Amino acid sequence: MSFDRTYTNTIVRRDTTSDPEQTDHMRTVEREAWTNASFLLIDLWRLHGEHNWDEYTTPYLDNIRILLKDELTAASIFLNSAPDYETLHLHRRIIAFYHQEIELRGQGEAAWQSAVEDEALVMYGRRYVVNCILKTYLTAKIV
Repeated sequence: MSFDRTYTNTIVRRDTTSDPEQTDHMRTVEREAWTNASFLLIDLWRLHGEHNWDEYTTPYLDNIRILLKDELTAASIFLNSAPDYETLHLHRRIIAFYHQEIELRGQGEAAWQSAVEDEALVMYGRRYVVNCILKTYLTAKIV
């Protein structure tokens, strides 16, 4: 299936290179976050049907916003300790994933599927836009 390639993806860098700072540990933790989000979707599909995008997207995004707030809280606690760069980068990548879920899925199924086909997802190892993380922190605090 081919989708319209019109979507906004502010969190992923335009170049298609993988994040050179992403470690195996980060990939593992990110995979866990992706898996947890997938389980949320599966539960919602059971309630609303897998093909009822409009029915399950709102409750899914509500749950993702909660996970984003939890991750922001964890990052904030971490930043008040003696932060190491690798752990900070991991928090940023998880925040970027949640931000991207909200942004892309909020644009509709065609936008989401196009981004998947383009492999333009943080969870595929793509690099994120650092300045957008600052926006994410500010946005997520008031969501």
